[in-house]
Amino acid sequence: MRIRILLLSLLLLAAPGLATESDIPQERMKDVQAIRDITNAWLAAYQSGNIDNLLELYVPDATLYINEKHAVRGTDAIRSYFEPRLGQYDFDVTTQHEEYLFHGDLIIDVSLVWIDGTNRDTGEAFQDAVRSFVVFRRTDAGWKIYRDIDQHTRDTG
Repeated sequence: MRIRILLLSLLLLAAPGLATESDIPQERMKDVQAIRDITNAWLAAYQSGNIDNLLELYVPDATLYINEKHAVRGTDAIRSYFEPRLGQYDFDVTTQHEEYLFHGDLIIDVSLVWIDGTNRDTGEAFQDAVRSFVVFRRTDAGWKIYRDIDQHTRDTG
C-alpha cells in the first residue's frame, strides 16, 4: 500500500494539473472551494467533538496516516482514533496552501498548517505545525477525504 501511495504521489507530481493558489484553473475553482469547505467542516467537527460530522467527510475506505504512528484504515478505525480526542481543544489554525494537484476524480491539497491551541480541561497551551497532504476523491455525494497525511517537517516549525 505504501508503494501505491508513493507511486500515485510521484505520478501526480509529474502530471499536468499542478496548481498553486495563484494559477488554479477557473474550471477547477468550484472543486477547490468544495475542498476548502471540507477543511473548514473538518476543523469545526473536530473542535465541537462531533464524530459523525467528521466521519461524513471521509470515504468508507479512507486511510489516515499519522505522524510517527501506524496507518488507520477505514472509517470505523478512524472513529476509534479520533473519538477520544475530539472536543478537547480550542484552537486557531492558519493554513498556507502550497499547491493543488488535479488528476481525474482526485485532488491533492498540499498545505502548511500551524495550530495554536489550548486544552479545555487543563488550560495548557500548545503549538504545532505540520505539512498536510490530503487526497480528496470525487464521489456521488461530492468530494470526500480519501487519504489524510499530516507530517512534521523542518520547514513548518
